[in-house]
Amino acid sequence: MPCPIEQDIHFRLFVMIRYTYLIPFLLTFALLSCAKNDKKDGIENTDRVVLLNERVLRGWNTWNNPSVLSHVYMPDGLNLQLMYRKKRGGPYWLDEAYIASPKYNFPERILPLEHALDGSYTALELEWEGARAKVESATDGEDILIQYTPLGKI
Repeated sequence: MPCPIEQDIHFRLFVMIRYTYLIPFLLTFALLSCAKNDKKDGIENTDRVVLLNERVLRGWNTWNNPSVLSHVYMPDGLNLQLMYRKKRGGPYWLDEAYIASPKYNFPERILPLEHALDGSYTALELEWEGARAKVESATDGEDILIQYTPLGKI
């Protein structure tokens, strides 16, 4: 029988993948439900939605709002989630990282540096449990490169 921690990790992974696939579907549904069925410039609104999806829903970007450490490949709804683990004491995992004001009591601190609109480049600094690091991502079409650079301890 698997331990409760393994079951929790598998459940979180299942939920994360399941909801990530819903993002493109819900976005398309919302756009289609608001569209009128009239033609404008000889193009039906459903064709406009298809054209919009082709422009917006492509490549890698940080579309997943609950975490800035999450990168989503929109054509397939694949979510690549960076997680950090510490060796001693709980909580052991940092799986969701938020950009928040210091007045909120989040264990991590995120300093956003750069973020291209199309997601082709992102950079941020992360402080968590006494460690500092810089996380950068760059994309080229369907390829993604993520670089983790330790910056020392705080």
